[in-house]
Amino acid sequence: MANARFELNRAGVREILRSPEVASLVTDAAQRVASASSADVGGEYAVRSEVGRRRARAAVVAVDRTANVAEVRERTMVRNLGAAG
Repeated sequence: MANARFELNRAGVREILRSPEVASLVTDAAQRVASASSADVGGEYAVRSEVGRRRARAAVVAVDRTANVAEVRERTMVRNLGAAG
């Protein structure tokens, strides 16, 4: 059996992780979690996204008191991670 060698192109991977396409995918997934969480409890959730030094990222945050209480008691966003697809 021949030995295969694999060398990761770190700069290329970083370029992909920071691309507008990946940023869009991450933001869309976060938006689906926020929408599903909002539909569950009636609270308001917001999506905050950015392209950092190494990768694109997005966060879902509870904006109002209803959403905050639901998140603490019921872990609403975690339960709706399946909505991210």
